[in-house]
Amino acid sequence: MLRRNMLSPVAPPCHGGSRALRWTRPLRYAPGIEAPMHRLLAATALPLLLWLGACTETASPACRSGADCPSGICLKDGTCGEPESPDAGDVPPADAGAQDAGVEDGGLAPDAGLPAGSCLPNGDGSIVSAEVPLRAGLQGTFRTAKNVSWDSAPKVLADGGTGWDLATALPGDASEPLQTLPVAGTWFASDFASASYAAKLSSSSELLGVFQLAPDALLLLGVVSPEDGLFKTNVKYSPAVKVLAFPFEENDTWSTASTVSGLYEGVYSLYSETWTSRVDGHGELRTPLGAFPVLRVHTTVDRLVGALFTRTRSHAFVSECFGTVATVSSNAGEMQVDFSAAAEVRRLSP
Repeated sequence: MLRRNMLSPVAPPCHGGSRALRWTRPLRYAPGIEAPMHRLLAATALPLLLWLGACTETASPACRSGADCPSGICLKDGTCGEPESPDAGDVPPADAGAQDAGVEDGGLAPDAGLPAGSCLPNGDGSIVSAEVPLRAGLQGTFRTAKNVSWDSAPKVLADGGTGWDLATALPGDASEPLQTLPVAGTWFASDFASASYAAKLSSSSELLGVFQLAPDALLLLGVVSPEDGLFKTNVKYSPAVKVLAFPFEENDTWSTASTVSGLYEGVYSLYSETWTSRVDGHGELRTPLGAFPVLRVHTTVDRLVGALFTRTRSHAFVSECFGTVATVSSNAGEMQVDFSAAAEVRRLSP
């Protein structure tokens, strides 16, 4: 018998700080990440949208039948499964305890579970780098809506807890895969020797953010076009932007004042940005895949191009071992921390 939802040992262990968060049940990992667009002649630009990876290995190979898998087992979701170990017969599925305790499944897919080799959330309210081990080769699916109304202020949920509901459909919703890409062998590799991976920017652009996962921070090094050429983009941040500072918990803050320079669509560009982040809340976030206990990271990006000042905002909802499971970005010029007019909303989906 094959058990897909068994919890597995942590390697390396996920650990952290102090404030407790309620964990409901295991969910499928969801890596990925996004960063801002850079149009110097436009009055608007998207703020940071980050999609972080979970503590997990790359997804199982795709298959159509057992013959496509080393184990001879092709699961109903189209991935290869592993046969049960001989002494595992008495171990219950990972979600059995949650079901017995009456925990809602938050719309989980029937076989959604924590993949083998992943970390286990400990609910301590502090997120460390081991709980978001981003690297090349991860992928996930997110549901995206653009230019929609959604109030980002926390609400009282049906069960009496506090949080945010992004499980319902939004106008113009579309699902898309997101993945982290290797930098080695790319046309821009020599310019970013310390990069850990690259990832596509928002769904409206083919530009890639180039990132480094350091022991104490996730850093944005630059933004590039996928291909070299006359109209290539290759801009660098000096210093690199601290997207996340590890470890972090509620009320922590960090910021980076950076100069951005290089080619944008073949034209030399030079301007400045100041990124300021604060972990300004915690609660439960509901997504199309399920419910997650999260810390909310609010980021303000102030951009100065010549005499033109633009401010944008974003909320990243970060969960232990799953990273950022949703982000909400404002339109340019937004002055309120919580806003209802969103330029883009993304959340984890099946």
